[in-house]
Amino acid sequence: MAFPDIGPGPEIDNELILFRELFNIRRNYRNSLLISQGGRITQHLVEFLARNKIVIDEDIYKSDFKVFLDKCEFIPDAIRDFILIINNYRKEVVHSLKYEEELGEVMLSFLETFNEVLIWFEYYCRYEFNTQYKKFRQIERTRKFLDQKIEKQKQTGDNFNEYKGPETILVEKSPDEIIELIAHLPEICDAVKDIQRTTHDMISTVHEINDTTHDTNRTVQDIDNNVKNLLIEFKQMNESLNDIQKKYEKKLENEYSDEKIENILTEFSDRCVIKIRDSIEKKVIGTEDYKKEEEKLIEYLGEPAWNKLEDRSKTFLTTSKITFNRLNDLGDVIDYSGVCLLVTKALERELTKRFYKGFIDYLKGKYNKNYNEYHTSLLSQNPKNKDYYVKKPKYWSLGGIPYILGFIEHNDPEINEKNISRLIEYSKNELFTGLNDEEIKETLYEYGSQVYDITKKYRNRAAHVNELKKLNAEECFAYVIEAQQVLKIMLDSFDK
Repeated sequence: MAFPDIGPGPEIDNELILFRELFNIRRNYRNSLLISQGGRITQHLVEFLARNKIVIDEDIYKSDFKVFLDKCEFIPDAIRDFILIINNYRKEVVHSLKYEEELGEVMLSFLETFNEVLIWFEYYCRYEFNTQYKKFRQIERTRKFLDQKIEKQKQTGDNFNEYKGPETILVEKSPDEIIELIAHLPEICDAVKDIQRTTHDMISTVHEINDTTHDTNRTVQDIDNNVKNLLIEFKQMNESLNDIQKKYEKKLENEYSDEKIENILTEFSDRCVIKIRDSIEKKVIGTEDYKKEEEKLIEYLGEPAWNKLEDRSKTFLTTSKITFNRLNDLGDVIDYSGVCLLVTKALERELTKRFYKGFIDYLKGKYNKNYNEYHTSLLSQNPKNKDYYVKKPKYWSLGGIPYILGFIEHNDPEINEKNISRLIEYSKNELFTGLNDEEIKETLYEYGSQVYDITKKYRNRAAHVNELKKLNAEECFAYVIEAQQVLKIMLDSFDK
């Protein structure tokens, strides 16, 4: 590949331009050059992907290409087999440019398969790292060019042969030259035998290309169809979320209490997440994309924090990244509410586990049903008899966490003081080790502040159509996971 000052994009683009120009050559070795150039491009495409997918801590040019290819586990088997075969064939034609007639018979299969590899690279690169793919300007142009060449060949039946046979040149030789030639005849015969063996190997390789082409075409076609179908699913899912948003926007237009609004937003969030789970989640779990995004999340959060997450939270976060990538691929003006809702739902799940369920279990164990001793944010009141009872799980929400953590205070100072006291008591016994009361209070206040911001900026705005765009989703990822790492900091601080 090129040095950094040239870059892989311009280099591969130039190689693709040269590949197209080789069709204009009217020489006996045009087919050999096309295969050689196609093999070189294929190798460079693999190298580009590998440098963006795996850690390369060695000089790859000191090892055999096959050894390097074995490390690229992200490449489908059929594609990998083709790359190996075409690489071997490329090495053969480098050493000899004499077998154009045999090559002409398989050029159609070669070009079809090379074109399919370009399709595979295009989709894979676009969906793995969209920004990087934009560096390549000649991939699509070369694909269209090959489509035309292949279609023309199928219609005319030409086999790409420009080979007309060797010219016969009669040269007068002196008797001494003839004697010298006869003296070297055994060596010439051996050389001819070597050429025959090479020809046989090359023709065998040609048949391998033909056999592999069908498998490769099917594999790439499957990838193509799966990607298209998945994009349709994401678009339909996004439209469904818009319908849900419109319904809840109307609900929120009415004048409700803060508690009623919070219940509506929680219900909205739950419905959207269920829709995403039914439409998308089951289709992406277990895929290479899913594994890749999961690995990135583990790297961001660290294994200790990752292992503290519930499985559902892990799935929400991983699916959110895949959803973001796919919505970005659609290229239209897309609402990214679903992405943000998955992130906030993961955060909600982890915090309600600790500050609703865990907190309530602790208070029940110590104070039984003496609700006067409970943190008031954990309770609801019967409107008829005014009796208090513990909130049902369906009303445990992200929006309630800032109240529990003391960021939003109770309007009665005495009740507020009691709430903080119970929160510190629980946290000191169940969540934190080595922190004094004041440190716990300050830490949880800060967490409450962060949850409040996340709720307002992302979950609540998600209830409105086209409120959250790509930039907002990126900010949400950065704040919760990647840059400020709010979730990681919280999880690392908890004992469990």
